[in-house]
Amino acid sequence: MNEQVCALTIGSLLHDIGKVIYRSNVIDGRNHSASGVDFMKEITKEEKIIECIQFHHKKDIKNAVIPEDSLAYITYISDNISSGADRREIEGDESGNYFDKSIPLSTVFNILNKHDDNSKYKCKVLNNEINYPIDENSCKIEATVYNSILQDLKHNLKSIEYTNEYINSLCEILETYLSYVPSSTNKSEVSDISLYDHQKITAAIACCIYYYLSKQNITNYKVELLQNEGKFYDKKAFLMFSCDFSGIQNFIYNIVSEGALKSLRSRSFYLEMLLEHIIDEILEQCNLSRANLIYSGGGHCYMLMPNTKEVIESLDDFDVIINKWLIENYSTSLYLASTYTECSGNELMNKPSGQSAYKEIYNRLSRKLSKIKVSRYDSQKVQELNQKEFRKTGRECKICGTTHHLQDDRENKDICKPCNVFKEISNEIIKDDLIIVTSDEKISGSKFLTLPSYNGNSFIYFMDKDRCISQIKDYKIKRTYSKNKRFTGYKLSTKIWVGDYLADSELENLVNVATGIKRLAVLRADVDNLGKAFTSGFSEKYNTLTRTAVLSRQLSLFFKYHINDILRGNFGMDQFLLDNKPLPKKVAIVYSGGDDIFVIGSWDDVIESAIDIKTAFEKFCNNSLTISAGIAIFPSKYPVYNMAYETAILEGESKDVDGKNALTLFTTDEKHIYKWNVFKEKVIEEKLKLLKAFFDKDEQNERGKAFLYKLLELIRASDKDRINIARFAYMLARLEPKKESSLYKEFSKKMYEWILRDDDKKQLVTAIYIYIYLER
Repeated sequence: MNEQVCALTIGSLLHDIGKVIYRSNVIDGRNHSASGVDFMKEITKEEKIIECIQFHHKKDIKNAVIPEDSLAYITYISDNISSGADRREIEGDESGNYFDKSIPLSTVFNILNKHDDNSKYKCKVLNNEINYPIDENSCKIEATVYNSILQDLKHNLKSIEYTNEYINSLCEILETYLSYVPSSTNKSEVSDISLYDHQKITAAIACCIYYYLSKQNITNYKVELLQNEGKFYDKKAFLMFSCDFSGIQNFIYNIVSEGALKSLRSRSFYLEMLLEHIIDEILEQCNLSRANLIYSGGGHCYMLMPNTKEVIESLDDFDVIINKWLIENYSTSLYLASTYTECSGNELMNKPSGQSAYKEIYNRLSRKLSKIKVSRYDSQKVQELNQKEFRKTGRECKICGTTHHLQDDRENKDICKPCNVFKEISNEIIKDDLIIVTSDEKISGSKFLTLPSYNGNSFIYFMDKDRCISQIKDYKIKRTYSKNKRFTGYKLSTKIWVGDYLADSELENLVNVATGIKRLAVLRADVDNLGKAFTSGFSEKYNTLTRTAVLSRQLSLFFKYHINDILRGNFGMDQFLLDNKPLPKKVAIVYSGGDDIFVIGSWDDVIESAIDIKTAFEKFCNNSLTISAGIAIFPSKYPVYNMAYETAILEGESKDVDGKNALTLFTTDEKHIYKWNVFKEKVIEEKLKLLKAFFDKDEQNERGKAFLYKLLELIRASDKDRINIARFAYMLARLEPKKESSLYKEFSKKMYEWILRDDDKKQLVTAIYIYIYLER
């Protein structure tokens, strides 16, 4: 990245920084551009950065005495495209009756999937506390709040350098302090775009425009972008790039041995890092920053890139490099499909109106990716794969079952090289103070994972913060990543949100602490119709690039970060409990990214966790999205890949429910399928509660289990033979205590009513199962 692009990126990332100052009342009577200029002059003397801040509005730039090739012209038009359909109708200093400086940020979920709500966020720093949208006047932002943000922001902005190596650190700082600051305070418009998201997308667009114009040999930005502004919006200056991994499920869950949880965790983490590394390799090769990343998670990503011959060649080259590397290291178990489509500024702004131009960008990408996935390899590559010699030793890796890359040393002869590395680094990746480092050279005495790069191999290392700071300039370190904590500094790429909650690293230990029956359970869940939400969840008026970025960032925040605190019980709501033990859940996250969850642990805690996750997500997304899930129960020695496969079938059953938002429990041969609210309110809070109240009494406890097993037989047979209902009533009568009991009367009455109604009968069976499991 040359000095021009560096200054343009920084200037665009900070172009609206004056809004914080203006709203804090530190400087009265000044527009936010002037306030931003004075503020940044205390931090950097770089004139090109200052010009981008000073002249990003038309009323300022049209009469500005600046060179015709000033970067301010690029920031100006990028600001317009970034704002898109949510553009303020009135530019300026936010003064007058049109604006209210105390307006809080609305949630983007207000207008998702035909919702029409008015929920707001409290203005706060981005941290581990979930910032649920609420509908309260207390959300109004006082000048003192902006003052506090301003002071912390200023301190952090002074702590970095304004060079290429610190651009991603700048993004981290802005995300931390400006994620809940609205970009616009116009009272007549929807204020659901944060100042951080707006400035980040502006920077992404600006870099693309710079490279596009450079390759067109256009340097008179005043004419091209100001005087001929309307024409430029139709130029195909941009590429929307997307890549998507295939084979993730098999790669993670194909584990058959003891110590499975460690291998699962390492493989999941590795895939997360592999995608992030690929993103950074591409961005670095194309001289771009993390500002150009629109979304990453769940094995796929979107990036906005310049439409130039050089970028297209780089993308095509890396597609070949990465898949060759994947074959060499993992055979055909992993494959990365990647493609791109050109688009214009008008398309990014969803113009012309009524033609779904923005939606069509993603439709084109989806069609191209689907076609690529159907025919992964050309005929030559298929022939090469078929001609490979297979090992004839008869040995298989005892962890994953593969015959590839088996080691010959005595100690690890039955473990393939990748599995051995995954086993070795499993304890490293759960450390809180973790810095992940990538380098093109090996660091002696350090455990590492191997990654592909444009130049061959790169390596991942794991360090604490102090070691990273002391060694970062001693080796050819390319990038650093922090885990779940903000860490600004030299060559930082980004912080990685990782769902890494772990109650215990051994599955056997998770089984032993289960209440009642000693069994494991697996939860698999994902968001319903998420792809549709991204492409058409917003109405035509609000379907913009920035909202796509906001939506994806919020979902990543929930599933990769906040999920840890939900499982700890720290999510601002009452935990759901099957029994009376409000403790951190005895579960482990195997995978949580994008919208997909895989959690394993004590069977009762997995069920509780599922309800907590669903309840928190419902509040987090303002009821505009739903989750469907499967929960299956297994002995601890059951093969993990079978657990994954069978639970996926249950999840699929939930996905087939009309309207989804459903949960399917237990086993593939006996499915218990419910809407979430029905399961919680009818199965647990009504029927299980009554069972517990009646059978937990001393005189009923001993005969309770045997009685319930007989009840189950009669309930199952009641559809075929009405006489079983009479037997059911007879058994209820036998339970009547000698002394008159109001509890018994309620119990027998409800039980008889429930067996006569199909829905209640089904719910009762599920409740009996859960009660027996709790008591066994």
